[in-house]
Amino acid sequence: MPSLAKDLTPIYLACLVIDADDERSQRLARLLSLLDYRPYVMSTLSEAHEHLIRDSFHPHVLVLGQAALRRHPLFASLLRRVEEQTGRELPRLLIQTLVPEVVPVHLDPATRSTHVLSLQSLQILYTLEQLVPPHRTRMRMTRPNLVLDILPTLGLFPRVAQSSRLRNRHMLQMLTAARTLIGEAKWQPLLRDVGLAQYQRESEWPPDNDDDAIPTEYLSLLHQAVAFSHSENAAHRLRQWGAEALQPYRPAMLTLQALKLLPQERALRVILEGLTEQMNDLRGGAL
Repeated sequence: MPSLAKDLTPIYLACLVIDADDERSQRLARLLSLLDYRPYVMSTLSEAHEHLIRDSFHPHVLVLGQAALRRHPLFASLLRRVEEQTGRELPRLLIQTLVPEVVPVHLDPATRSTHVLSLQSLQILYTLEQLVPPHRTRMRMTRPNLVLDILPTLGLFPRVAQSSRLRNRHMLQMLTAARTLIGEAKWQPLLRDVGLAQYQRESEWPPDNDDDAIPTEYLSLLHQAVAFSHSENAAHRLRQWGAEALQPYRPAMLTLQALKLLPQERALRVILEGLTEQMNDLRGGAL
């Protein structure tokens, strides 16, 4: 993978979302999370007020689902608390358009080799970006890197996934690894914040079967939940998640010892081909 400088972790700008419409707030949470904002999703002003008192976070923008919230007695108190903590006025956005279910960028089902922009998503994001632009520090790639330079010399070329769905079994494995890292205390609020509230309880997790039932973007949202759980060092936490998820697929000790007898490049190829085969079986598609 590309080698990145230590200071390249995204800075997740906090968006406080207050919306009594749970379905819409979950769609908005998914949209914001996929674009590297950090949503905090609440149903009421009192819930948001309690959260601000209990936890230390400074929202960069306030997103409201109902205009009536601005006339609530707690509204002025919430604004005052945030502005005292940050020393600046809190920008506010009232959601007045439909929040689409579609992700902002998705595969064109006709060609499957190009991507399509969601105009409804862009309408919301354009308004939001006028208030608080998303921030990601510049990424610097070093050469040679594993995916683009080294693996092609071994006959392993990058490929594009052809399915927009994940197997239940794959999502179940990633959920299990994510909860192990995130912990019970943070699990339910984080899943709500990234738009995956349906997975807050284990009883609602996907069954352990090979049905292609999970939208691909749900894995990206779970990725964000893992990153948000330790945002001061998100890259390290994500590496831990990958290692935890791949634990069942680690080669046996005898296999590792046998691989030491092979030339380094040959051993690397054997390991990667074996892992790829296992991942293809798990995902239900060629990687």
